[in-house]
Amino acid sequence: MAQTRVTRKLTAIVATDMVGYSRLMEKDEEGTIARQKAHRAELIDPKFAEHGGRIVKSTGDGLLVEFASAVDAVRCAAEIQHAMADREADVPADLRIAYRVGINIGDIVIDGDDILGEGVNIAARLEATATPGGVCVSGTVHEHIAGKLDLAFDDMGEQKVKNIERRVRVWSWAAGHDDGGPTQSELAPSSGQTRYQPKLAVLPFENQSNDRSQDYLASGISEDLLTTLSRSRLFRVVASGSTHSDNFTEFPPGARDRLNADYIVRGSVRRSGDQLRVTVQLIDDIENVQIWADRYDRDLRDVFDLQDEITAKVSAAIRPELTRAEIERTKRSGTESLGAWDHFVRAQALMHGMTRASFASAIGELVAAIRMDPEFSSAYAMLARCHIGAAYNRWGEGRTAELAKANTAVEQALQHDVSDPLGFDAKASLHLISEEYDEAVQSARRALELDPSLATSYGTLANALAFLGRSSEALEVSRSADHISPRDPDRFQRLMATINAHFAAADYSAAIEAAQMYLSARPNWYGAYAVLVASLALAGDSEGAAAAKRKLLELMPRFSAADVRRNPMFKQKQVVDRFVDGLIAAGVPKA
Repeated sequence: MAQTRVTRKLTAIVATDMVGYSRLMEKDEEGTIARQKAHRAELIDPKFAEHGGRIVKSTGDGLLVEFASAVDAVRCAAEIQHAMADREADVPADLRIAYRVGINIGDIVIDGDDILGEGVNIAARLEATATPGGVCVSGTVHEHIAGKLDLAFDDMGEQKVKNIERRVRVWSWAAGHDDGGPTQSELAPSSGQTRYQPKLAVLPFENQSNDRSQDYLASGISEDLLTTLSRSRLFRVVASGSTHSDNFTEFPPGARDRLNADYIVRGSVRRSGDQLRVTVQLIDDIENVQIWADRYDRDLRDVFDLQDEITAKVSAAIRPELTRAEIERTKRSGTESLGAWDHFVRAQALMHGMTRASFASAIGELVAAIRMDPEFSSAYAMLARCHIGAAYNRWGEGRTAELAKANTAVEQALQHDVSDPLGFDAKASLHLISEEYDEAVQSARRALELDPSLATSYGTLANALAFLGRSSEALEVSRSADHISPRDPDRFQRLMATINAHFAAADYSAAIEAAQMYLSARPNWYGAYAVLVASLALAGDSEGAAAAKRKLLELMPRFSAADVRRNPMFKQKQVVDRFVDGLIAAGVPKA
């Protein structure tokens, strides 16, 4: 049998993608579509034609274009980015359209009007690395344009990119670098994006029922899930058009590469009578392994309530699993190749250590992330939480100084992105430790409006309600969050709220049980020991109280009942009095 001859050629490949497409569509669908079409018709397509580029295909909100010349490709991309900054200058900051561009030179395979191959894949990976309004090129492209264009590129070093065994040298440029024009933040301010963030694609869920009329149910769940996940600042979600324009359900050859995603969510829906089974998988597409899967069996009563429940549980489960995968990825990375996102992820892992040393290291990682990306709002928010933890535990420079640092970091987070849920989450925590509980409730609820899967905000909200004496509300928040996300590492904050709520309600046996559960997993948290000591003493278990008191004073040798008076946490005086009485009865020093 004669072999089919493969046609190849060397060409410059340009990959483009709109920043925050799903977020923009959610805020202003009609306006975004109209402006995108206008940009294509009046600027982008004519510019490509002017510089000899051929649009190979449209991928949802992105384009794949080929050029005969790398110089023409880069010049064209820079002109488009400058013009886009001008065209969007009068649009409100949270509605501005900006693009990322990646450019590579490679040997490609020609398949009709399409082009395939490693050269195309690298261009797509470079696009994902670019900043909003910026351009990333490969080392080969940079060599070709050296001395030919008046553009100042920054050397980002050799980067590991998905599905490519060898590392790729990456150079970056953003409009405004060269001529004092618009800065990166002016192009796409407050996006909360870093040079790299994991990219998540939600594939259309498969209807495995025999009844094709049930397609709406599978489609509804996957669309709701995509919309909910798009609210997160911790990963970028591939736009709906990119995953729904082809049948990716069975992963045809090249489908994942066309998605340009690091992680993929896929699922299926099967209905039998009034019973519904939904299965979901989270796949690490870099390592080509499944990292999480779950199954949900439900009675099909109110279909919309069911969709909301499944969406909430899946989105809440995906967030911590993806974070765990990213933590493991950064552990495998060499320290010389760490970016702002990598430092941010490492800080999250260190914070879970709950020690003075781990928090100090987390602060160091976050400072490094902010130094590399001064617009990284979520890093400021996480830095605020570190300083709040240091203030609570009497680490660092003392409570007053640490809270002042936390306040500054919160302000910076929300200044860079007024819609970052992590910013409001940190603000809620700052109000909580400052005993401004009504404000803490308000900020936590705002964070959850922006990102319903944010586990820490459920914990902050529950604790604020507990300290206000609204124990039943606090317990309901904790139970609801546990139902949605039982494995989230931040569930311990909700468990602490459960301890506090039971103590405020004088249900000491329940407070003891919850505290013992907490401390079995996190034996170094003195706050849980303090409530345990008081609860045991007030429940009449003097022996147990004495043992818990010894552990409490090992962790915090200078802790006294007077500390509770100075920082009572509980709003109601009678609850504070009971707390102090229990501590003193157990032998904790009065002052």
